[in-house]
Amino acid sequence: MLGAAALVGKAAFGHAIGIDWSHIVLGVTLGMAGVGLSRSSLSAAVLSRGAAWLVFAPMTLASILIFATRRHAPFEIVGAAAFTGLALLLTRSALHTPEARETFAPRAFRRWLLAGSITTAAAGIASGFIALQASRHSPLAALELGALAASFLASSVAVVRMRAWGVLLGALTSVVLLASGILIRNGQEFPIYAVAAAPALLMYVLPIVIARLRGVPAETREALALAPARVVAPLPETTASPLRVQMTSTEEAEAEDAHSGPANATVSAAA
Repeated sequence: MLGAAALVGKAAFGHAIGIDWSHIVLGVTLGMAGVGLSRSSLSAAVLSRGAAWLVFAPMTLASILIFATRRHAPFEIVGAAAFTGLALLLTRSALHTPEARETFAPRAFRRWLLAGSITTAAAGIASGFIALQASRHSPLAALELGALAASFLASSVAVVRMRAWGVLLGALTSVVLLASGILIRNGQEFPIYAVAAAPALLMYVLPIVIARLRGVPAETREALALAPARVVAPLPETTASPLRVQMTSTEEAEAEDAHSGPANATVSAAA
């Protein structure tokens, strides 16, 4: 990642009109992403991978298209794709460590939701860069894009931290984005808005819909079935006091009647 940041920073000083500050900001972002990939925080890893994918995907596509035309791709493009791709590959296991699984442990679709958080973070970072460039010409458009970037980034971090409002925020932002794409300029820029809205809708909302249609997951049913039965401790046994019954004969009873009254049998209990 630091190599890709150096290449982007070098490209910032290669313009005839002066320093391209957008490349400087991108280089600093990639440098921070490189540091974030080395941290144990899952939120930092998700945001850093979003920044890496934002460079890796277009640079790789550009390299393939250039090589397809039998031309040599510039070293900056190929190098940026190689450095970011290598960083993504080497740090992939950090998303599935025991600590990461304990931090982010949905009942199902864990990989899908993680991919949604990463792509949503990439969409937020891209919106932030566009807002930075638009600030030179249209402050209002820059403000709108800045709010879009903040919403996507907040949704990405909230989902990783197991906050339900993160899914709602991402879905609501995507719906508003799609509606704006239809209304602005008679829908001419709708494909761009649709691409930006796709991560939250496909990676957040769709897994929830599938989970609802499936009902209770099999893992949950097995967990309930294998749960230990509740054992009730038996009551302590009590030793019953023995009963001793003494029967008297008729003659003895008649003799006792003269002293204590009529009785045919005397029953006495002794502990």
